[in-house]
Amino acid sequence: MDNLAHGLAGVLLGAGLFPAEAVRSKRRLFLASILVVNLPDIDILLRLWSSEAYFFHHRGFTHSFLGLLLMIPLSFWLTRRVLGCNSSLSTRSLWGFVLAQLLVGHFFLDFLTAYGTMFLYPFTMRRFSFPLMFIIDPLFWLLTGASAWLCYRQSTPIQIRRMAAGSGFAVACLWVFELHHRHLAQEKIPSELASTTQYIYPAPLAPWAWSLVLATGEARPPYIQGFVSLLHQGYTRFSPVESGYEAQLCQQLSDSPLARQAFERYKQWGEPVVCKPGESPMESIPGCMCSSLKYAFPGEPPGFFGSYWIQADGRTEFAPRTAPRSVIRLYQQLLRGKEPET
Repeated sequence: MDNLAHGLAGVLLGAGLFPAEAVRSKRRLFLASILVVNLPDIDILLRLWSSEAYFFHHRGFTHSFLGLLLMIPLSFWLTRRVLGCNSSLSTRSLWGFVLAQLLVGHFFLDFLTAYGTMFLYPFTMRRFSFPLMFIIDPLFWLLTGASAWLCYRQSTPIQIRRMAAGSGFAVACLWVFELHHRHLAQEKIPSELASTTQYIYPAPLAPWAWSLVLATGEARPPYIQGFVSLLHQGYTRFSPVESGYEAQLCQQLSDSPLARQAFERYKQWGEPVVCKPGESPMESIPGCMCSSLKYAFPGEPPGFFGSYWIQADGRTEFAPRTAPRSVIRLYQQLLRGKEPET
């Protein structure tokens, strides 16, 4: 999730767990909640190192169970500093506050997005996720933002606790609502493709828009891409992945151990992935362009986000792209209630 969503969730967690402290020192408690709940995203500094370090290791160590050994005491120290010496919270309460912020306010929310979280880093680079929310979810902002404001306006512990509990119930209802729409999108899969391995991801405008990837089990096409909109009268589109892409490293690089290692690393990051031969942007020499269908769009070339170039000598480079104009036009048509052009 984005940092605004984490911050709002953190405020509600802090207020709900310690309403008396919220009355006594509301601004300090809310500030501590926002800082602590967002602390794992300190790994965004990996961008300063390289795009590859950021893409592969974001939501890695600072989002792992091993990383908690560092994040918990650091968060405890930060909370102490923000709340000050006059805080009424005991040491045990502070530990509970920190654990709730990190595990519920951050780890769990990231788990509900397609990008996933590497809970077992560095022992495995596998990303665990149950894609239910798009990384930016305005409905979540609306519910938690309104609840956080109402909590801020309350003046007694019981009022604050009731408001925080009510917001928790509202968010749980939102997740049920999103899960129901995920099931509705899954029902749009054609009957002849119902037995395929299915990947379902929230798209922009989720829970009313979903991206689907269906593994055919064949060499060509290896995947069928789908898009389901539940807006207005609904809209569904399924199409094979663009010709030339295969669900494996390009044949010309298959004899290179370094290229195979790079491909496996990328596959863990973005599975399901497809590759096709191409010209590397690094030195304009032959290479292999791999793309994650998790971030692709049916009817468009795969990988407008996070394409990955691999060369035979093992050199690699991420080549992010912008969303195709046709995708932007599709969303404009859906929002206006028009039948999208095919």
